[in-house]
Amino acid sequence: MHKIAICGNHRSGTNSLYDFFVDLGVTSVHEPFHPRKWKEPYDEKYDWDADLAGRTAISDHIVEEVAKLYDDHQAMKHLWNHIPDQVNRWLIQWLVSHGVKVIHIERANRLAQAISWKLAGETGMWGTDDPGAPEEYLEKCASIHIDVEALKQRMTEIEVQECDYKQLLAEGYLLSVKHEQLYSAAPPQVEDTVRKMLQFTELDPAAGQLRSAMECFHPSHKQTTTSVYALIPNIAEIEATFGVKLT
Repeated sequence: MHKIAICGNHRSGTNSLYDFFVDLGVTSVHEPFHPRKWKEPYDEKYDWDADLAGRTAISDHIVEEVAKLYDDHQAMKHLWNHIPDQVNRWLIQWLVSHGVKVIHIERANRLAQAISWKLAGETGMWGTDDPGAPEEYLEKCASIHIDVEALKQRMTEIEVQECDYKQLLAEGYLLSVKHEQLYSAAPPQVEDTVRKMLQFTELDPAAGQLRSAMECFHPSHKQTTTSVYALIPNIAEIEATFGVKLT
């Protein structure tokens, strides 16, 4: 099989997609460039917004680390906003030049994604499967007023970022997958999406192993459901502003 990278933004479904490949026996590393693993030492030396040397330093570090990663593993999961924009661009160049196939997962419903990200940030919990959830998570969600303009800004950021990065990936090195094709679709569509991913990566699992791994995409794994949206105090305002029914 090919070396692969599972990439996307927060709340796009990267975790379950990562778990799917792990269940198929793919040796993988989860979020190797999470800010807590690299950011603090560099923050002591550089101004990220103004200092090219800082961006170059972290780029050199990441190139070194990703090379070692793929020496020992077959895959990684990476979230775009874990590292600065320019460093993402250098990372993409490295992946393409070394033949790594990128599965990019995104959501057609960016409003739902932005709300889910806002709830995670405000509650300090990733969802209803966190320790203490669902009671604590749901209680916190019921007290969160979500700013409509902040949602618009987050949706625009996601759209621009995803468009830019996908354009950098050479033909044959990118497979775009929609969150909804895995978590909300009818079984035949889910199976078709999985088939495309296996063809793209040239992975050929046993039938039983594949059936078990596909449980990662069961709708019960969705973090934000209609019952959660209904708890948000200003959900009616959000639905009216964007013309989308979430509850």
